Amino acid sequence: MDFKSKELENEVPSNEDLFQLNVFHNAVSVKSLNPDDVPNLNFGDVIKGSDEDYYLCITALCDCYYPNKIDHNFYFVKGTEFKDIELALRLGDTAFLSFLPNGKAVYWGSIEKPKLKGTKEIKLSDSEDIKKLKNDVKMQCALIERLNNNLEILNNYLYKPFYITPKVYNVESNKLIDNKIRIWDITNKFTKEEFDQNLNYFDVEYIHITL
Repeated sequence: MDFKSKELENEVPSNEDLFQLNVFHNAVSVKSLNPDDVPNLNFGDVIKGSDEDYYLCITALCDCYYPNKIDHNFYFVKGTEFKDIELALRLGDTAFLSFLPNGKAVYWGSIEKPKLKGTKEIKLSDSEDIKKLKNDVKMQCALIERLNNNLEILNNYLYKPFYITPKVYNVESNKLIDNKIRIWDITNKFTKEEFDQNLNYFDVEYIHITL
């Protein structure tokens, strides 16, 4: 280890190196000593749907082991793939992000659109307005002020910790068979005429346990 540390101390880590380091420090894989045991869905497990949606199980560990006590209704938070890996690494602990062994970063929750400030002096609706901006110092100053104000709003808003509304899914069996599990979206509300059970469930794939 000492030799390897000295060998790499002047090397600049790549984004892939940093990504895998995050996976190593934020994930754990636990397997039974009995190879025939089928693992359960547990707190911290990440599962993936057929699209880019991910689900993080936040159900209490005791309830995961005894799902009958909660009528098999598990709590999850829903996330989506975060495409910009470099930005994900820069955000570090300031955002609700997970780095997964499948090489994907996932952002939990959704980002609401912040209310940005505008200015009455600036209206850039057509080319004539843009020409006016080039020759009007007052408009230029107003635009710079607006950009600075909005930049501050965005920096204080995006990717910061906030409350994520959990979703409830019914898990008919908490056993991960072939790394897959079926969940039912019980938050959907159907009328009797529209109700179709075949449209209300989907299979998801186990990714890993995140801490």
